[in-house]
Amino acid sequence: ACVLFILSGCLAFMYYDHYKTIDNNRKLYRQVYHENSKYSGTRIVRNDLRMKMLEGGGLAIESQMEIVNGNLEKIPLVLYLNPGLKINRVEVDGKNISFRRECQAIILDKELTPGERCCVGVLYEGNIETDICFLEQENEEYDFSDVNRVGISCYGYTPAFCREDYTLLTPESLWYPVCVPPYSPLEYRGVN
Repeated sequence: ACVLFILSGCLAFMYYDHYKTIDNNRKLYRQVYHENSKYSGTRIVRNDLRMKMLEGGGLAIESQMEIVNGNLEKIPLVLYLNPGLKINRVEVDGKNISFRRECQAIILDKELTPGERCCVGVLYEGNIETDICFLEQENEEYDFSDVNRVGISCYGYTPAFCREDYTLLTPESLWYPVCVPPYSPLEYRGVN
């Protein structure tokens, strides 16, 4: 009986820890969006993507973008990408450029003057982390959604599948770089 009690306690702790980690990640992602929201105004005019599936369900993607600064002031170039995807290289106008990564935010060592256009290439790979999806939902609603519930059976909802036999990637999963994030702390969502 003691062994079963200890085992059930360990399983309950693992269950709690799993959802606590998701909640902490989602709070951190919201905070990163909030901190970088002052750099809005750039728009992607064109984005050419080349994607290859990796063994085990990962992705390897090359993105070639043309970006324009629509602001009336000089701003740093900030992109957003799923935090589960590792960036191998970033180029601006054909030259390798340094960058800083804060979870989903990629702050490039490049500032754009008003109306300036540049070509940005990003080479990245990895797996999709779904904790970043639908941040406008409260954590409790996200963790225990009634989506796909039939009676007592709950099939849940996953905004991204990356398997060798089936791939589904929604824009909310940030599988490609964007300048306008799919979440806004100001209660409205911008589009590009």
